[in-house]
Amino acid sequence: MYRKIIELMECPKCKNKFKIEEKETFKEEIISGYIGCDCGGKWEITEGVLDFGSEEQKGVNNWSEITREITFAELDRLIMKKTPQNQLQLQEKAKVFIADFIKEAKPDFIIDIATGRGMLLDKISSDLPPKTYLVCTDLSKTVLKADREKIKKKHPEAKISYIACDVTGLPFKDNSFDLVLSFFGVANMRASILPGLKETQRVLKGEGTFLNVSIVVKEESQSYKVLQENFGEKGKHFIDFVLCTGLLDFHKKSGFPRVDLKMIGESTAGKNELDLIPVEGDWFGVCLVQANKE
Repeated sequence: MYRKIIELMECPKCKNKFKIEEKETFKEEIISGYIGCDCGGKWEITEGVLDFGSEEQKGVNNWSEITREITFAELDRLIMKKTPQNQLQLQEKAKVFIADFIKEAKPDFIIDIATGRGMLLDKISSDLPPKTYLVCTDLSKTVLKADREKIKKKHPEAKISYIACDVTGLPFKDNSFDLVLSFFGVANMRASILPGLKETQRVLKGEGTFLNVSIVVKEESQSYKVLQENFGEKGKHFIDFVLCTGLLDFHKKSGFPRVDLKMIGESTAGKNELDLIPVEGDWFGVCLVQANKE
């Protein structure tokens, strides 16, 4: 957890600045300690991860539950093996687009919401501009600790902070970040998509950019039907996020006046037993949303 990032933060309860109690540090990074404020809130930093006590999702991406029977390294290998090659290729194209954007824009502060297993993290950490600070957030401190351990070994000079928190209540001041990223993470927020996007808009600087990568399918497809069958009435608030029209609508409703869609690529889905969609044989696309406040 980097001190520079704590300067951007505010208490989610009283909105005051944090006080830092450091136990173990290395250069700029706080490895263990606490942050707190006058209202009595106190949150721990362990193994470089700041924990706001967020609870993992039930039924999707519950990393503590998943890794009781399999390590993250084994999980990564399994996903790479089971995911169709055309899907992996489109994911890689999206990673390259974002990495190139960062190289050109050279943002001071980036936040990646719903980092998960760090699908994007390794790619962008390999060549972060020297002055850039990256923040990774997720509900799960378990997955963030695994991400930090992996990236520290591969890219030890990258200035990355890890915060376990809920994206619907980000502990940051308004207009803190030059760039906000999400790599297939927002769709998994389900009913929290809209409040999560509103928080994203709040912490983004006026001249900043939000890049959000997502899978899209067609409304008349079997993939869309499968989502309706699985989530029914409770899914009406998030199912349309897999449609191009839905992506535009969600981002505009969250307060972004400028929203553009870029189709990274499209293909026909292969068999993938790890995800509900896209269903084998359906058209699907990997779409990048670029949203701006100005």
